[in-house]
Amino acid sequence: MKRHALIQICCAVLGAGFISITSAQNKPSPTLSEIDLSQVQINGIQLDMSKATVERLLNHQFSHSDESNESSIAAFKCVKTQCQAQRNGADGETLLNVYFNRQQQAYWIVLQTQAQLAETPPQCLVVAAEQLDALRQKYHPEDVKHFYGPNAVTLRLNKQGHPDPADNSFYGYRVQIKCEPFARGIASSEYELRDKAIELR
Repeated sequence: MKRHALIQICCAVLGAGFISITSAQNKPSPTLSEIDLSQVQINGIQLDMSKATVERLLNHQFSHSDESNESSIAAFKCVKTQCQAQRNGADGETLLNVYFNRQQQAYWIVLQTQAQLAETPPQCLVVAAEQLDALRQKYHPEDVKHFYGPNAVTLRLNKQGHPDPADNSFYGYRVQIKCEPFARGIASSEYELRDKAIELR
């Protein structure tokens, strides 16, 4: 009798576990909001821009040092499939990389900056969140997803037709602002825009 009752209990437990596992497997995977990547700009540069157009923009933005700030130095260079621009000054640092496909069309844009956003790390995170909200309002006001990491906030939007978060590195727009925990409001930011479909043309 006891043995029969024990078998019934074990079956009930196993059945509950099976239902739990099955429910987890049937649960839809999370997705990212989708946007038209052609509407996004990073430093005035958009996907699918020709290399010649990008060079003209960089020449305007990075070919000369800031005359109002003697400590600011700016420069850029372009090779076969990449343009790189850099600016260093008392107010921060900027590094911009643009990559092109065989047809000399931009498919990947990465902007990295370091600057002081506030006086303290907590204030820095507040300003960073406000900056991301401004971008969200510009490109996808309905997006309600928020990504937080250690001392950082992140915005992730995907290309239309690619809702899988795993696609974000190849078909999407990503912005991460990280506030240095032991610095006085200094933040390192990365803006990345990529469409692998353009790369494969």
